[in-house]
Amino acid sequence: EAGIQSLNPRTLQEINRHNDIEKAFSNLEKLIKNDNIRIHLDLIAGLPYEDKNSFISGFNKVYSLSPHILQLGFLKVLNGTVIKENAAAYQLEYSKYPPYQVISTAYLSVWDMIELKTAENGLDTKAFLKDRWQLCFRKIRSCHMIFSDWQGKI
Repeated sequence: EAGIQSLNPRTLQEINRHNDIEKAFSNLEKLIKNDNIRIHLDLIAGLPYEDKNSFISGFNKVYSLSPHILQLGFLKVLNGTVIKENAAAYQLEYSKYPPYQVISTAYLSVWDMIELKTAENGLDTKAFLKDRWQLCFRKIRSCHMIFSDWQGKI
């Protein structure tokens, strides 16, 4: 598993992720091409400075790698974390009950989060566990339905 989380440079800086994205993508492409281990990549919606367009751009880039599993998760605001300490500064609205999932941010409206949740449902891990993920990828690609084209089609 590779926790990509975001491709937004400002977001990565804010969450203290100092990744060399180009190097990571190069290595991931090689691993995926070798097809001898299952590659699981994830992105997190609701991170600081990540707006809808930035998230979609990152999603499309990660999607283009054709990982075996692509998981779309949602930020959780947990006690004792920097995210929790800065929740007001990021204008995070989140559930006051476990799992404390973000509902909206200064950068993603409630409606943006609902749209991303809909996309997550399309990437449901049940499909991966049933080995249907690659079939789904091929079907989606054959229809030219990349994430940014999903609006109005779901």
